[in-house]
Amino acid sequence: MKTIELCEMRIAGEKNYVPTVPADSIWKTENGQQITYAERFSEQYQQFKMGDSQSGTGTPLQQLRPFGISDAQISLCRALRVYSIEAVQSMEGASLKALGVHANELKRMANAWMFTLPSGR
Repeated sequence: MKTIELCEMRIAGEKNYVPTVPADSIWKTENGQQITYAERFSEQYQQFKMGDSQSGTGTPLQQLRPFGISDAQISLCRALRVYSIEAVQSMEGASLKALGVHANELKRMANAWMFTLPSGR
């Protein structure tokens, strides 16, 4: 047996697809330099190596309250592992469809919130 470190990637809206790859495997090659998954997710990898809990990034969905998000919609997003406005805003295709009848409304709210941000953020 051999113990290896893995990167488990959580994708917003994907409840059944969680790709897992060795941390030292190559994600991509850029300008002739190979970049591993550990480098791609360096902040999370460092938390793992230090024994800290993983932290999410992004703006909490509760910030969409002025745009009309309901508690039920927030709960739906959490059930699908969607925790931030940025994650909702970036969802497309099957991931977005997973939000069901709320998909278009949630996407509209997230886009409206992004539009209200001062430039440079």
